[in-house]
Amino acid sequence: MHQKGLTLIELLTTLTILFIVSTLIYGVLININKNYSKIEDQNNLEQQANYIISTIKNYHLKNDVYKLSYDPTTNTAFIGTTLANNKLESDDLAIILKIGYPNYDAFSGEVTINGKKPISIYVKLTNRQGQSFETDTIISRY
Repeated sequence: MHQKGLTLIELLTTLTILFIVSTLIYGVLININKNYSKIEDQNNLEQQANYIISTIKNYHLKNDVYKLSYDPTTNTAFIGTTLANNKLESDDLAIILKIGYPNYDAFSGEVTINGKKPISIYVKLTNRQGQSFETDTIISRY
């Protein structure tokens, strides 16, 4: 007599295989999500650094003289025409800013920048997760 159906061994084997496969898929999906978050944070740092460089470039090209201020103890930087009061970076980022020409040097406090002369700029941004992005460039009028 032939009985139709599954034995207990077949059912347990199928469930075990499904459990193993679902565990592997879940692990892959979790790693994809973590990598996506890291890549997104890195892109945000790069965008913020590009924004800072372009802001300084706009001041440099449009003003004969402007002010840059940097506080290395709080890692904050400001820019302005008569007073450096416009914050360059967002609150959740720490900035390291160096300027000069032909080489950049560390500075603190407020400095007056001559917009008619070229300037070398180094920017390093660090977020709360410890990721960082750094870039440097030379800005000059044409």
